[in-house]
Amino acid sequence: MRKLTILFLPLLLAACSNQGAPPTSVAISPTPAASPSLSPKAPALAYLKGFVGKVTHDVEFWTSQPLNDRLKKLLGDQYPTFIDTMETVGPISEENGVLYVTGHNKKTNNAAIFVVDEASDVINVKLVMDKTNKVNDFAEPGKPVRLPADAQLILSSIQQR
Repeated sequence: MRKLTILFLPLLLAACSNQGAPPTSVAISPTPAASPSLSPKAPALAYLKGFVGKVTHDVEFWTSQPLNDRLKKLLGDQYPTFIDTMETVGPISEENGVLYVTGHNKKTNNAAIFVVDEASDVINVKLVMDKTNKVNDFAEPGKPVRLPADAQLILSSIQQR
C-alpha cells in the first residue's frame, strides 16, 4: 500500500498545484452556416411588409423606425410637406416586391408616392407640388426603384391635371 501511495503522490501533487489555474476548455466554434455574421442580413425595412393592406394613419407607419429617420434624411426640409401631403392615402400596397403608398392633400392639392424595394432596401419618394406640377424625385442611393403599375397610373394622372 505504501508503494502505491508513493507512486500516486507525485500525480496528486501535480494535480493540486494547478488548483489556482483556470480549467482548460476546448472552444467549439459554430459552423459557418450557423454564424450570424455570415448569414444574409434582412433588409432594415423588411418589417414594412407587415403593414400591407393597412392605412398609414392607423399603424403609425411614417413614425416607425428606421423608416422615419431615413425619410427625414432623404427628404430634408421637404419632410413636413411630404407628411402633410400624405393626409389622404390609399392602403399600403405591394406589387412584385415593391411596397408603395399614394397620397394627396385636398387643401394644397399636392400629391406624393412613396415606394420601397424590399430586396434592395431602397426608398424613393415622388412629391408633386400643385403650383408647379413638377415631380420632385427623392431617391436613396442604390438600384432605382421601379414604380408599380398602379402608382405609375396615379403619377400620370397627377401630371395631366
